[in-house]
Amino acid sequence: SAYSTSATLLAVRPSSVTLLSGTTTVSLSSGAAVFSDLRVALSATPQVTLQFALLSPSYTANFTFTVIPGVAIRLQFLQEPLPFVSPKGALARTPVVVAADSVGNAVTSTTGTVQATVTPTAPISGNSVDFADGVAMFTALYIQADLSVPNYTLVFQTTGLQSLTFGLVTLQCPQDYQFVDGVSPTRGSVNATTAVTVRGWGFSYGS
Repeated sequence: SAYSTSATLLAVRPSSVTLLSGTTTVSLSSGAAVFSDLRVALSATPQVTLQFALLSPSYTANFTFTVIPGVAIRLQFLQEPLPFVSPKGALARTPVVVAADSVGNAVTSTTGTVQATVTPTAPISGNSVDFADGVAMFTALYIQADLSVPNYTLVFQTTGLQSLTFGLVTLQCPQDYQFVDGVSPTRGSVNATTAVTVRGWGFSYGS
């Protein structure tokens, strides 16, 4: 049977790692495939595994290495909230912020506190979180929006790093409702990747 003439990058693990750029299929030359331009970033853990494969004969190989990040210069999302805010205050998805170097690697040695503020001013709580391994998880962030204010800007800041901003739209709906992230909508679906249920009726958010 025919032998493979190229090798392919099958997977990058863990899921928190992003393949920024690079050629994922490389031709063999003298039995070797050289992947010279792969760039990965944004790992909450410094250890990354790349899995490569040949089609014929069927063969896979894993290559594990440790990312050595540069100096932390900015805040970056590991998980964005959904872009909605309401009078009830709870966000539909927890914001998770990481200290990152110039190419997006998590700098796990970062310490300190991340503060979240909102503009225009609104009642806010749960907005001060300490870094843990370079990550700040805002599990209790609460913003009580005013229905007369259509948009808010959420800003995450910490000493010495570039801040991170995120836009929020005020959800115009009755105050007696509940956000449920990831529940299939009952109506109003628009090619959505994430659904939010509000007091028994559903709508979708996504691309």
